Amino acid sequence: MNPTPTSQNQTHETLESEKVYRKGIVTVRDLIAPSAMQVQPRYLRLGSKFVSTLFVVSYPRYLNVGWFSPIINLSLPMDISMFFYPIDATVVLKQLRDKVGQIEAQLSLDEQHGAPRDPVRQTALRDIEKLRDDITQGIEHFFQFALYLTLYADTEKELNELSEHVEGLLGGKLVYSKRVMFQSEQGFNSTLPLGNDELFITFNFNTSPTASMFPFTSSELSSDNGILYGLNQHNNSLILFDRFSLQNANSV
Repeated sequence: MNPTPTSQNQTHETLESEKVYRKGIVTVRDLIAPSAMQVQPRYLRLGSKFVSTLFVVSYPRYLNVGWFSPIINLSLPMDISMFFYPIDATVVLKQLRDKVGQIEAQLSLDEQHGAPRDPVRQTALRDIEKLRDDITQGIEHFFQFALYLTLYADTEKELNELSEHVEGLLGGKLVYSKRVMFQSEQGFNSTLPLGNDELFITFNFNTSPTASMFPFTSSELSSDNGILYGLNQHNNSLILFDRFSLQNANSV
């Protein structure tokens, strides 16, 4: 049965009335959205806040467990995103095999010419051989890893100072970072809780160094159940603790 023109008009009028009605309703999106957004080459203006994103360029040869804790526990308005892209072990092993061949050929050539021992190449050869063994045995896996930090401030000057402070902390660990230029919006989007990496600035990592920066060492003290004791002065998080869930129910 085909709808009559009268019923079609009534449906259309109902839809239009509903649109008009919805325009007058304040939604959650309206409440949490900033009043305006302005994109600049070095920063993003989000309402009254200035926003800038840092990305990590390079890492040292060794990373200690918990090296990222001082950054995580900073008392700063900051969003951190980590992206892990697994790489097929077959591809990695082939590339490592080719690299071993190049280093061994160079070492052999140096020996033929009577050149002094090159400790850098020999160390690299040992590291690659160990990594090949660990990947083959399934002990290690290989990833492309991306790390972004978005900072918030009330003024551009304060934002520059915060960025320099965080870059200095990272540089003290021999981890070098840079501010996003001409991609402020993409950098901000990459640290939203959406799982979208719009920058894709990655570094090759195996399992061990990747695990060293995972935020297991945060100074938060929180339980699923319990009472509110107060605020954590390290990172302004809530302290929720149920002392009766432990073997010894005292709060010392």
